Amino acid sequence: MSFFVASVAMRNLRAAANRDALSGGKLRLYVGTLPADLGEITDQLLVAQYVLPSPSGTVAAGTLTLGPVAQVIALASGPPNFFRLLSAADVALFDGSAGAVGSGAVAQISPYPVIAGGLLYVDFARLIEP
Repeated sequence: MSFFVASVAMRNLRAAANRDALSGGKLRLYVGTLPADLGEITDQLLVAQYVLPSPSGTVAAGTLTLGPVAQVIALASGPPNFFRLLSAADVALFDGSAGAVGSGAVAQISPYPVIAGGLLYVDFARLIEP
């Protein structure tokens, strides 16, 4: 059996680096096929975009919890199934699952599915360091 374990202190350092890289960046919600390896967004539907605060969240126990993220008005209707996190310079840094509150997705949003012109908020979004 093989394994690799990082201390909480090391996980906190990595989570803090992510927090700093995302500060002032964006969280975008999409409907469509997740591009491989943070590839180019092509025909995916952008349903909402949030601007992340600076700092982008809080770090504890190796976890970056994003926010607080202000409500936005939805740009389009649909059930977003993935998100993309970008730096303040619009460099893609992370992709992850999106879904309804309680779905187990990394980014949990409400209301779900999204209705264009309606208010939308991220209820829960966190990045957990292994």
